[in-house]
Amino acid sequence: MDDNQKNEFDALSVLRRASWNSFNERRVYEWKFSLALWAVYAAFIGSIITGKFTFNNYYIFVAVLVGVIIFFALYIWWVNGLAKVNKLDLEISLHYLSKLLPPKER
Repeated sequence: MDDNQKNEFDALSVLRRASWNSFNERRVYEWKFSLALWAVYAAFIGSIITGKFTFNNYYIFVAVLVGVIIFFALYIWWVNGLAKVNKLDLEISLHYLSKLLPPKER
């Protein structure tokens, strides 16, 4: 392996590692945020079912319901965006990995 090939290999390796790290770090935050959000939803629903949280007014109930729906829609939008960029980072990482492999292993 000459110097040009070694430099190209090193550059491709760094690019592959960077996109894999981006993908992997984003996944860590995604599941933590999702777990926290679903725990809040479960606690809220549990408090309504057990009667610890009551709605004294119909308008308060509607406002809370609309707020929950809007927040859930934003969550779905956020997760969808994460799925797209995660897929892109993973594809980039696999592309660089395929460039690093010998031709018969591609």
